[in-house]
Amino acid sequence: VLNLQKGGKNCLSGIFLVCHLDYRRKITATLAQICNNGNLETMRIPFGYVSPRGNLEKCVYQNKQYCDGDSITKFSSWALEHKCENGTVKYKNKLNGLTHLGQRLKFKAKNTTDTEASEKP
Repeated sequence: VLNLQKGGKNCLSGIFLVCHLDYRRKITATLAQICNNGNLETMRIPFGYVSPRGNLEKCVYQNKQYCDGDSITKFSSWALEHKCENGTVKYKNKLNGLTHLGQRLKFKAKNTTDTEASEKP
């Protein structure tokens, strides 16, 4: 499981969404069903394996679930991202850094790491 690529397709297990590299269920302490690029596979895992996504929440958009980091819309735009981030669907303008979340626009300052500097109307 440690040699799998980081990016990949998510898996559906019945009505449940299993994110890429997450496990659906542990069989033993070192054996689990892992989602690998859209397929649930039984794999050996290191003792104490923790999903790379940890406890990140899934997003729900138009009654469909998405994993953290997933692109929500099918179209691609060089100027706009529409992604799931920690349980929240966000639109981000890649040109000016404005993020649309609900009814607010938030501006991220370029000289700070992940802190929001100010809000724009």
